[in-house]
Amino acid sequence: MSLKKIIALLLILTFMGCFLPRRGVTLPGIEDAVKANVDCRLIVEKIDEKGVDFKLTAEIRRKLMRMRCGKNIINAIEKANKKNKNKY
Repeated sequence: MSLKKIIALLLILTFMGCFLPRRGVTLPGIEDAVKANVDCRLIVEKIDEKGVDFKLTAEIRRKLMRMRCGKNIINAIEKANKKNKNKY
């Protein structure tokens, strides 16, 4: 394959990547951040920016509360869930 074709392919893949949906924050990611004592504001900021890739169920809510997850984080997850619902 020629250098021109490789460069063209890389440019196309880079351009197409702009249209791929962003993956939201995962539940294990939030749990890890809370366990590592990451500032609640930073977690909320990331959730607001990326959304979440899970639905906040009663079970997940209880789990986060047991972890002493701040109410702000849970509210941000609820807000992200509403955005995802309205998107489709």
